[in-house]
Amino acid sequence: MKFKIGVFGLGDGGNPRCIGFAKDLGYHIANNEGILITGACGGLPHQAACSATRQRGLVIGISPALNLEEHIDRYGFPFDSFYNLIFTGMGMKGRNVISLRSCDAAIFISGRIGTLNEFTIAYDEAPKGFIIGILKGSGGVADKLLTLAEESGKNSKATLIVNEHPYYLVKEIFEKLFRQF
Repeated sequence: MKFKIGVFGLGDGGNPRCIGFAKDLGYHIANNEGILITGACGGLPHQAACSATRQRGLVIGISPALNLEEHIDRYGFPFDSFYNLIFTGMGMKGRNVISLRSCDAAIFISGRIGTLNEFTIAYDEAPKGFIIGILKGSGGVADKLLTLAEESGKNSKATLIVNEHPYYLVKEIFEKLFRQF
């Protein structure tokens, strides 16, 4: 069984350090024979997707658009690096729900309000055993997610894994997934 690992984070740009982290995430997910899932946007998730593709990994993008034309023209999103694009036609927030529900685990890197939305979906609606990885030290909302989860008062069914190194974060996630199945 191939596990589906989502990478969620800053959808436009990113500093060189975070770009390197995102590339490392994609590389390690592909090397563990995982399927990488993103919201089919640019930025850090796309860097992870490109890296996984270079490793001949399977990458699936979940697009907010109705079709490829809208994906490119309206959203300005890339279409390279994806083995398959799934067009939801549900806009950004609807796409987020589908992206997260398509994963066995989700990794959060940097990000802003959209990443926070993705995290709250993952944390609030997690099925038992769902794994949420947080790349500590990547900046943005990712560095606040553990505190937000702890202070939320929500008893989530998710397992949180926090690490500051992409290799060890991915390794821990795969080990946990294999133990569950």
